[in-house]
Amino acid sequence: MSLCGILIAGDAIDWFRSRLDLYDPIGIIGVLGFHFFFLAPMLHVKWDFWMNISAPSDWREWLGYMAMLNATGLVLYRIFRRDLPSSPRRAKISWQIDEGRFYLLVPVFAMISGVLQAWVYLKAGGITAYMETVQDNPQAFKGMGWIFMISESAPILMAFFLIMCFRRGKLRLLHLAIALIATASPRVRRRRSAIPDTSLLTETTCGARG
Repeated sequence: MSLCGILIAGDAIDWFRSRLDLYDPIGIIGVLGFHFFFLAPMLHVKWDFWMNISAPSDWREWLGYMAMLNATGLVLYRIFRRDLPSSPRRAKISWQIDEGRFYLLVPVFAMISGVLQAWVYLKAGGITAYMETVQDNPQAFKGMGWIFMISESAPILMAFFLIMCFRRGKLRLLHLAIALIATASPRVRRRRSAIPDTSLLTETTCGARG
């Protein structure tokens, strides 16, 4: 496994150090390969975590066999990889936001999203009823995916808006943090407790003793 890590780690290091393009397949395969061929098997051994199936008593021997096959494949990969053309370094392109349109359109779209979200709450019978329906009967919203895609976008749009205001000096960092927390869309998950009602147990016990 160490040999596998050595064979593939060079490409991963070049990718992290920006010697390869961000979307260069050689770099991406290097990163994923280092995890697959070296890191993941070592973590299995370290944590003693294996598949829950009918398996040999000791997986480490079979990891060694797998590593030999992987090393053979990686050697062939290194040989034939030379024929793969490496993508040339491209000039970095910087995208800039059209602030005039941004400050005009984002509040409008956020308002549309908020109105749709309010309509969803009213249709469900209120915020509490909406959360209960999501938890207990999610099929009630079948066919409304396109509406949720729009109605749940308001917090994201407002976060973009607030960040732009902060970058332009219109907001302080503390105000930005408070505003982002306020515009976050929390998802409440109710967990039903499996602990029985101890008061009933106490009453039952007392009754049995009496």
